[in-house]
Amino acid sequence: MRDDDYPKNSFYNWQSFPEKTMKIRHKLAIQILLDFIQLQDFFFEMNGFVNHKSGNKTNNIPIEERLTGINKLFTLGMIENPDHKAKLEELSYKIAFETRGKGLTDKERAERIAEDWKEKILELR
Repeated sequence: MRDDDYPKNSFYNWQSFPEKTMKIRHKLAIQILLDFIQLQDFFFEMNGFVNHKSGNKTNNIPIEERLTGINKLFTLGMIENPDHKAKLEELSYKIAFETRGKGLTDKERAERIAEDWKEKILELR
């Protein structure tokens, strides 16, 4: 797709955002990603308790899949393509778990996800 095939305010066109718009949207995205990371870390720890002596080791609790916050980013970024959503969500989880326990702050982890999203969005467009 061409750049003009997407709404001008969508994340697909992030490179052309005015500086003020980029700053505000980036700040919102980081706040959402911080919530995402903190929830994933919480669920990771919680799963240890949930699965303690559990025979099937499900590794998640049902609410975990609905409390990611990533859908808010899709709304903010006007990302509607289900395949694009899946790839960005997968990338978010991958980075969140790869960076867990690596000495990075939650904000640094969120920034890494945001930067990788920018690259992936350019690929997807």
